[in-house]
Amino acid sequence: MTISHATDQKAWDDFLCDQTFSPFLQSWTMGEVYASIGHEPIRLVLENEGELVGICQAIVVPARRGRHLAVSYGPVLAQSSKCIAHSDIQLLTTELKNIAKEKNCTFIRMSPFWPEQTSQKPKGTQSSPLHLLAEHIWYLPLTVNDPWKNTSDPHPHP
Repeated sequence: MTISHATDQKAWDDFLCDQTFSPFLQSWTMGEVYASIGHEPIRLVLENEGELVGICQAIVVPARRGRHLAVSYGPVLAQSSKCIAHSDIQLLTTELKNIAKEKNCTFIRMSPFWPEQTSQKPKGTQSSPLHLLAEHIWYLPLTVNDPWKNTSDPHPHP
């Protein structure tokens, strides 16, 4: 397994589109959106014997809680590839740690879009909930049979 910096936008986006789940936050274009507001995208590709088997886009985020690398819904690993081992995920994590230190980051936040039962949690990581600070959360039922509605409660709360 080799890990290198990505240079080919077409190969990146083609790989992402070929996956069952292709989160737009890992798209090359989204990295350009972040770059336009001053957040540096870091794009890594994982290859096995010359075949692209994974991509990982991290964004250098200069936040008040600490400068960090954010890997939103990534890395994205090939569905068809059975060759990605836990040691390969560890290799990727090590590469991200080196980049984070080089960029003066204090932590890395990864939120891979992987099935929970197959999640390969890298050594040294811990669960970290993402806090959303929404002022309002609205619920709008779109069906007649509203599953959230409790008829015994005059003020139902989803």
